[in-house]
This record gives sequence, C-alpha cells and structure tokens, in this order.
Amino acid sequence: MNTQALVIAWATLVFFALIALELLLYEFCYYWLHRAGHGVNILWATHEVRRQCGGAWMVRRVCRQDCVKSRG
Repeated sequence: MNTQALVIAWATLVFFALIALELLLYEFCYYWLHRAGHGVNILWATHEVRRQCGGAWMVRRVCRQDCVKSRG
C-alpha cells in the first residue's frame, strides 16, 4: 500500500471511531440526565410533563428507541 492509501484508511478509521465515541457519550449523558430527572425535583417536574403530553413527544421517543435498538 502506498502512503496516500494508508492516510485515507487511517482517516476513515478515526472518523468512524469518533462517531462511535460521540454516540456512546450521547447515550451516557442522556441516561444520567434521565436518571437525575427521577431524583431531582425540578427535573422531575419537566420529566413528568413530557410523559403526559404524548403526541409528538412520543413519536420522538419511539424513533430514538428504534435507533438505539438497531445499534445494539
């Protein structure tokens, strides 16, 4: 392999590794914010409203869960 091909291969590997890291970090932060929403009163107030509103919020939640399930 020539040098240019190695650079492209390395850049591609780094690109996809960063995307994977970003997704893991997002899920980690989302999980802990959600957990905090059950324990901190002010966060629970907003969390409870989201659970009751249905409609567009539920569509977003279902789409997010489908994306997470497809990755796992």
